[in-house]
Amino acid sequence: MSRNKANASKWMPKNKCLNWSVEWIASDGEKRIRLCLESSTLAEAYDRSFPLSKEEREQKKKDQESKSEEVDVNSSEQLPDTRDPTPSTAEATPQETPKEAVLPNPESETRPDITPQDQPTQSTDKITSHRNLYFYLHRPRTSTKQPVLVPLSPTATLTSALRDRTVLEFPTIYILSDSPDALSSEEENAKFLLEKDYLRMQPQGETESGETSEADGEQLAPGSVDISNVDEKRVLEVLQKDLLEPV
Repeated sequence: MSRNKANASKWMPKNKCLNWSVEWIASDGEKRIRLCLESSTLAEAYDRSFPLSKEEREQKKKDQESKSEEVDVNSSEQLPDTRDPTPSTAEATPQETPKEAVLPNPESETRPDITPQDQPTQSTDKITSHRNLYFYLHRPRTSTKQPVLVPLSPTATLTSALRDRTVLEFPTIYILSDSPDALSSEEENAKFLLEKDYLRMQPQGETESGETSEADGEQLAPGSVDISNVDEKRVLEVLQKDLLEPV
């Protein structure tokens, strides 16, 4: 109920998108709940929730100025070639195509061994750091005490990060200094657990914590009696006999 009360997510008619309540959890345990448009990237939402200090902003400005100066110096060192290109004799005099020559047809040159399905698809959003930090989406309702985390790209929007995901009222994002490779360990006392490691350790067919299947819902509670096969007419006759029998 506390998450339900803290959930301030709402639809924004002007922007035509959802304005999510996002819970940010830092590595030191600090929690902040801030509103974030679903069209915003995680890096933008984090910068609004955890703005840079004055010193950090000045240092960032200096770094950007130094990088721009380096680019200007490198570009000035490259002198343009002012020589007039002299066309070669082969380019100056066009050659006629012999009648016997057969020009290759680009449409006929196909490679049957490569199909569109065989070509690897590259993800546009890579798991990188933002301000030396990594973002992880918390996966709720798991059967482990360790928080199960899903690595997120800082350039991904909140819409793409939450696609096909389950959240309790609103998303929870962990902010850690450790990369996914550092968190992917087999230690039993690890503080966090990646989703891929959690799914690999789970037996097949086991449901998540808090979820019940249809078969579980049909099981009887301890001490109860199954009356699904009782003859209703027979029960009614017994009741009428007991009620109408003279005392």
